Amino acid sequence: LIAKAEQLFGCSRGDAIGRTFVSEFIDKESHDQVLGVLSKAYTGYNSDKVEVAIQTKESRCQVLLSASPRYGTRANTIGAFCVCQDITALWQTNLEKGRVADDLTRLIEHANAPLFGVDVSGHVTEWNR
Repeated sequence: LIAKAEQLFGCSRGDAIGRTFVSEFIDKESHDQVLGVLSKAYTGYNSDKVEVAIQTKESRCQVLLSASPRYGTRANTIGAFCVCQDITALWQTNLEKGRVADDLTRLIEHANAPLFGVDVSGHVTEWNR
């Protein structure tokens, strides 16, 4: 698990301790989402998972982030425990599927020949423009 965290965040445990989580590890476009998740945890509530980007010097990855309140000895909230699930491969696959779908849509819309779909009852269900 430590090796995965080092891979995701681009530094060792020792290098991460004491650094500012959002500004130093989270991609700028995900700052508001992460601050919202942390704010919810700081007020005593578990957060839903949100998809955010982590940016290191060498790479960018996508994770599902959730946070839960961290309580002190007096049952007061003193911070948050965060969990990150690496979804980079899934994100890249979905991105590629979207590109392929867009390419196919453009191909069908601009085809020089009529393209159409017919259901099992013989009704036309699709027609290119």
